[in-house]
Order: sequence, then structure tokens, then C-alpha cells
Amino acid sequence: GRLCLAAVVVGVDLEEPVAKPPWAHAIVGSALDVAPEVLLEALGGRADVVLSDMAPRTTGDPTGDHFVQVELAGRALRIVVDCSAEGAAPERVILGRDVLAGRFLLRP
Repeated sequence: GRLCLAAVVVGVDLEEPVAKPPWAHAIVGSALDVAPEVLLEALGGRADVVLSDMAPRTTGDPTGDHFVQVELAGRALRIVVDCSAEGAAPERVILGRDVLAGRFLLRP
């Protein structure tokens, strides 16, 4: 393995972070709308790791909430493709109890 003494962290959220370390970049906005070029510029190149814990703001409508959750999972996978280092692939996708709904997202 390789020891990384300098890291860059880029976060995207709908709200400004309460606190962040000086080496972290915060992009305020929706992950559905942030262009890959903006992420790549903030990263200073391609990412070694893409980690997502996106969750929709739920409305109580199970069908609508699930649709948005699957849309966010698809966006996370798109970010992996657009912004990670060459050869990167998603390791794990968890879509709640209806995992089959997201299977199409993993197909090439």
C-alpha cells in the first residue's frame, strides 16, 4: 500500500457545513446538479476514493421517496465513473430493502 500524507476531501451538501478542516472543500448544492468538472477541479484531479452516504429528504410517500433514492444511487455511480481514478469500480451499493430496483445501475 501507499501512505498518503496529503489528502483532499470534497463534500457536497444542500447546506453549508457547520465546521470543516482547512484541507476539505465544501460545495453547497445538490449532488444531482453538481457537474463532474466542478468536482474534479475541487479535487485537483481524479479521486482515489468516492464515498457517498446520500439520502433523500423523505416526504412520506414510499413510491416517490424510493424513486429519489434510486436516482441518488445512480448519481453516486455516475460520479464514480466521471471522477475516480482509472480502473475504479463501485464496491458496494445499498438501496434499502428493494435491492433489485438498483441492479440496472451496475450494468455496463
